[in-house]
Amino acid sequence: MTPTTTTRLTLTYQAKHKAITAQQFRGAFIDYIRHKFTDKEQKALPMRYAYNKDEYGKQLNGYTLIQYNTYADKLEILAIGNTEKILDLWLNKVLKNNDFTINGKEISLSKPEKTTLYWYPELGKHQLYKINNWIPFDSKSLGDETRFDKIIWGNIHRMLTDLEIKFKDKVHINIHEYKRKEKPTKGFDVNWITYNLVFSTNINLPEHIGIGHIVSLGKGKITKISML
Repeated sequence: MTPTTTTRLTLTYQAKHKAITAQQFRGAFIDYIRHKFTDKEQKALPMRYAYNKDEYGKQLNGYTLIQYNTYADKLEILAIGNTEKILDLWLNKVLKNNDFTINGKEISLSKPEKTTLYWYPELGKHQLYKINNWIPFDSKSLGDETRFDKIIWGNIHRMLTDLEIKFKDKVHINIHEYKRKEKPTKGFDVNWITYNLVFSTNINLPEHIGIGHIVSLGKGKITKISML
């Protein structure tokens, strides 16, 4: 099966204003590539996935291939598949020109750490994973926690479908533990119910990608747990 690449980039930032949010970082990243990439550069890259819109400006409904997050003085961006090319060009430009801004204020970026991994999707023995800040449903449509295995599979299935990955054999999902966070995650027009969760599956999932809602802002990030 053809592998899919996942490229994770972290940068240290220094800024005079308050801590940067993932939403601010995403907005600034999109604004930068829209105005700083030449027409020739944009035509040569899969920009529709960076803007999450098609050539006519219509919102894409597929799995988000560029995902953002922030931690204290760190910015993180994950590019899946050929969106890595967009990430590489952005990084080269901002490090060379030192002209990255958020809300009109300059941001000093340094210490880039980039890792590209090849993911060969396949079924095998069960592996243990945890999900941080997973959002299965919102406060207006609170669902059934006893069906988390089916919801997790639904999240994963959508991701696999959008990445054009199919399995002939059956996928198994087992929920081991979960904890609902006391404070909901505030959205634009709704509050999202958030969980930390541990599950196992026979899919060898790539780490650091998100599933569920708001994955573009670092929610639902998957991390593998070593099984003793």
